[in-house]
Amino acid sequence: MASRYREAGYFYDEQFRRYILQFMRLFGGLLVKTGKGADGTEKFIKVPCRYADMQRMVGHILKNNSENVINSCPFITSHILTIQPDRSRTLDPLYVDKQQITEREFNHEIGKYTDKVGNRYSVERLMPTPYTLTMQVDVWTSNSDQKLQLMEQILVLFNPSIELQSSTNILDWTSLVIVELTDISWSSRGVPQGVDTQIDIGSMTFTMPVWISPPAKVYQQRIIEQITNRINDYPDDWDPDAYDFFGGQTFLTRDIFTPLNASINVVNGQIQLLNHAGLNDRGDGQEMNWADYLETYGGLKDGVTQIRLRLQSDPEAQTNPDDIVGTIEETGTGNVVDYTVDTDTLPGTAFTVNAIINPHNSYPDDGTLPVAATGQKYLILDDIGAIGASNVTNAWDNLVANKNDIIQYNGSSWVVFFDSSATEDITYIQNNFTGDQFKWNGTQWMDSYQGKYYPGFWRIVM
Repeated sequence: MASRYREAGYFYDEQFRRYILQFMRLFGGLLVKTGKGADGTEKFIKVPCRYADMQRMVGHILKNNSENVINSCPFITSHILTIQPDRSRTLDPLYVDKQQITEREFNHEIGKYTDKVGNRYSVERLMPTPYTLTMQVDVWTSNSDQKLQLMEQILVLFNPSIELQSSTNILDWTSLVIVELTDISWSSRGVPQGVDTQIDIGSMTFTMPVWISPPAKVYQQRIIEQITNRINDYPDDWDPDAYDFFGGQTFLTRDIFTPLNASINVVNGQIQLLNHAGLNDRGDGQEMNWADYLETYGGLKDGVTQIRLRLQSDPEAQTNPDDIVGTIEETGTGNVVDYTVDTDTLPGTAFTVNAIINPHNSYPDDGTLPVAATGQKYLILDDIGAIGASNVTNAWDNLVANKNDIIQYNGSSWVVFFDSSATEDITYIQNNFTGDQFKWNGTQWMDSYQGKYYPGFWRIVM
């Protein structure tokens, strides 16, 4: 029978129950002073807080199975007033958030965690559904002094709200909840009260914007240490009986993998092998070493072994046309290899510049730059005009341009070709003077692929 329920997609995670319990804990442990005892010390009683909608059996037990028992007080009750969909917080219902989680290895023999990598998981969190939960809290008291004591202890907390954490799970993106006091009803009695013996009830209304989450998908993480065998594609007319049919193929198969939890730093045509924290330390006091990492997979082959750099944010895709591909060669330093990039795999260049210059130090026909010619472009590293000296401004035909702009000579004067202050789109350019490619990210120029790549964002092809 249980399997039939699983096939039907049964799911219950007690999410509303947890919200209610966390909310009720706000009012647990409050005290009321009743006076002084015979020994002169002050006496207090703890005020219980319980859910108002109790079961009939529990109610009969509390009343000793009699209708003649009067409810004791003071006490606090809480219950749900309304649950309404909150369309103002509704987001993309098809959105899926992916998180990569790595645990530390646990040594069961010594009962402690080690500094080695343990299990790795990929977690897909689906978009939760927003609701507004309205709760009512009733304070039951037998006199005004009890009510004043309890109300003061409660109301001082809400100015006008308080934040709750409904879960300690680091992957629960709905764990923080704001509880806001929205209404107060001071008394359920009429005024004057006279000799009415009815228990006085003070009510407070609270709103909580909550989320109800569908179940997440959890996979065993394979991206860090995966091996993929790829067979080359061959034409449809291949003949398996032909002599040495595959002789002309450079590679029949390739193993694609990422060294265990390592990161790399790409800089100045070289790649440094680092640990997961970006340090040259493999955990035992020894430095990182390419030969040791690649020995299991056949060793490093100069000019043949490839490293692929992933520029996009999804490291799980098996193929990616935007990967930067290059071959590596040994340098004599254990954790450093030379990196030769296949320029065909670089992002498309929008245009080229002749050089990157400081316009206050270099200008046309000054000995560092050639005479101005139509089509020349320069990426400038400082402002022109606004803060430039008059001789420099005149050298650029009184041009006014900002740092990070690209200027161009149109045949008669210098003009702003690329306005950095008005461009937010990602733009790639190439510096013809050095051959390097740069990317404009909306705020600054940076190398298009140099920098640190953490586990999962780089791969090795043998």
